[in-house]
Amino acid sequence: RDAQESRGLGDVYKRQVYVEHGIADKVVIGAEYRDLVNMGNEFDVYGKYRLNDNVYVTLGNRNYDVAGNKLYAGVEGMTYLTEKFDGYASVKVSSEEKEYKVGALYDLNPNFDLDVNYTYQDRDEDMNRKGVGVGLNYRF
Repeated sequence: RDAQESRGLGDVYKRQVYVEHGIADKVVIGAEYRDLVNMGNEFDVYGKYRLNDNVYVTLGNRNYDVAGNKLYAGVEGMTYLTEKFDGYASVKVSSEEKEYKVGALYDLNPNFDLDVNYTYQDRDEDMNRKGVGVGLNYRF
């Protein structure tokens, strides 16, 4: 199980919280809440399937305050950089937006990671948003 609390710097998120749980060797389910800057909030429910040690495919539903529920699909990748650092990237696509995210995790100890990331959202009907996020991941 993973949980994260993030704070954003930019025009994407003021606050973001997610929880994930592995229900099988290759399957993860999760939920995520984002408090957006000047745009209400978004709530995701999703599943991820692990293709290999570094790549997941994602299918989920995002509830937008301004656009209702939209299904999305995506791909996520993670790679080892150094003994303490991992890098990751993801792309999610729905009828409302395309979301691109890159980041790095710094291993503070076996249960905590510092997460620094950059998110860009290409919105179809709205202004595009981008920003840096800083968070703390906890595994329990």
